[in-house]
Amino acid sequence: MKKKTSKAKTLSKLKKPKRDRELPVTKRLLDLTKQEVMGEISTLRLETKAGFLKVDSRIDRLESRMDSFISRMDGFDSRMDSFDSRMDSFISRMDGFDSRMDRLESKIDDVKLELKLEIKTQISGLDTKITKMLIYLKNKMIAIGPR
Repeated sequence: MKKKTSKAKTLSKLKKPKRDRELPVTKRLLDLTKQEVMGEISTLRLETKAGFLKVDSRIDRLESRMDSFISRMDGFDSRMDSFDSRMDSFISRMDGFDSRMDRLESKIDDVKLELKLEIKTQISGLDTKITKMLIYLKNKMIAIGPR
């Protein structure tokens, strides 16, 4: 019967080098390592370039969208300038209208005052005439006598 040995015991029996300097290195091993590292660097360069190309593409799309947005904003600005100009004109006309309304209200107030005075004068004149007529009628009735 054979004894079963565990892998851990087998590995522990192997002699391990104490330092990396003690590992045997050959030119062939160094060249393979160099080729592997250079291949990984080339791969990383290609992946980095591809990543930058994607970023550049996204930046180009964003710039295009920003240019479109800016042109729309320029159109909006010109429409707003036109609107501001029309509003300034409208406000100017409204100020003129307001001024005319103030003058009209002042004239109406003056006419009201004149009418009130005229009506008072006319009523006072009518009161005087009515009083004179009543006195006249009263004197006539007295002169006619009782019936």
